[in-house]
Amino acid sequence: MHKTPILLTLSCLLPTLNAQEEAGELQSRLKSAVQKIHSESDVPGLSVAIIREGEIFWAEGFGSKRAGSTEAADQVSANTIFQAASISKPISAMAAMRLVQAGELQLDDPIDAALGDWSIDYAASADGELTTLRQLLCHTGGTTVHGFPGYPRGTGIPDLFAVLEGSGNTAQILVDVRPGTRFRYSGGGYCVMQLMMMENRGEPFPQVMQELVLDPMGMQLSSYEQPLPEGRWAEAAHAHNLTGEALEVAWNDYPEMAAAGLWTTPSDLARAMLGMSAAMFGENEGFLSEELAKDMLSTQPRSAESGLGWRIGSSGGHKFFGHGGSNRGFKCDARYLYEDKVGVVVMINSDRNEILGKVTSAVLRITTDG
Repeated sequence: MHKTPILLTLSCLLPTLNAQEEAGELQSRLKSAVQKIHSESDVPGLSVAIIREGEIFWAEGFGSKRAGSTEAADQVSANTIFQAASISKPISAMAAMRLVQAGELQLDDPIDAALGDWSIDYAASADGELTTLRQLLCHTGGTTVHGFPGYPRGTGIPDLFAVLEGSGNTAQILVDVRPGTRFRYSGGGYCVMQLMMMENRGEPFPQVMQELVLDPMGMQLSSYEQPLPEGRWAEAAHAHNLTGEALEVAWNDYPEMAAAGLWTTPSDLARAMLGMSAAMFGENEGFLSEELAKDMLSTQPRSAESGLGWRIGSSGGHKFFGHGGSNRGFKCDARYLYEDKVGVVVMINSDRNEILGKVTSAVLRITTDG
C-alpha cells in the first residue's frame, strides 16, 4: 500500500495553521485595542463586531449593562441588545426598498396615495411640490422634526398618529421646504415612511420589519417592538449619562420606530450590512435586486453624503457605507468598507460618543493593515 509521507502531510496543513495563527493574532490585537480604549473611558458598557473578508470575524462585549454591577448577568456580552437609535433608519429603508421591488410602494411618485386616511400638510413654502419616498429616505423631502427625545420607560407612549400630528413631545410633522431642493435631516420623514409601510401591509411596524428584513438577514436578537417587552429587559443595556452614571429610568421608549426604535446587537447590524453589500454586488437578488441596492448606496441628488437610508462616503481612499445613532443614554456607529470587505459596528450604553470614533478608527486601521 502506498503511504503518504508524513512530511508531505504536515506541509499540507501548514497554510491552514498559519492562517489560524494569523487570525488569532489579529483578534488579539483588536481585543487589546478595544479594551484599552474602553478602560480609559467613562463608558460602562461597549459591544463591538468586526467584519473581515466579508464575514463576521469577531464580536465581543466589554464592561457592564449597568454601572457598578459586578453580577455576571449584568456584564455586556456579544448578545446584549442596545438601542440602535438612528441606525434604525437604514434598516427601515431596506424594508421600504423591498416593498418598492415588489411594486407595492413607488419610489418616485408622491407619497400621498400611500398614507391611507391620513394626509401630510404642505406649507406654502413647499411651493406646491409633493414629496416622494426617495426624498424621505435621503432627507430631501422637506419634512420637519430632526429627531426625537423618547418617553421614559413605563410612562406610556403615544401612537404614530399622535406623533405625526404633534400631540406627543415633538412638533407636527409636515412639509415646509420645497421637496427635492435641499438636504435637511428629518426623523419626521421616517415616521411618514413608517405609516406608509404599515398601511401597505396592514400590520404593526415591528411585524413588517421582522418579515421584510430581520428574519431574512438572520437578525435573531433584533426587534422594533416599542416598548421593549418586559421578557427581554434582562438582555438590554441600561442607559447612562456623559459621566457614566446610570439614568434613573433604564431607557426611553420610541414610538418613532422607523427612525429610532430598533433594539439590536453589533453582530446583527453587521449581518444587515453584509446582506446589503451582497445585494449591491448581485449576490443577494432574492432579498433586493442589484439595481435597487446600488441605488440605495449611491449619493442622491441634493443629499450631501446620503444614499437611501445609508450614509455614503470615502475615507483614505476606502469607500464605505454606514450610519451613526444617538438616543438618550445610547450611542452607536456602523461602517462597512465594501470594496475591502472590512467593517465595524460599535454600540455603547452612554452619551459619551467620542469613544465611537476611537474604536472605529483603531479597528479599521488594524484590520486593513492586518
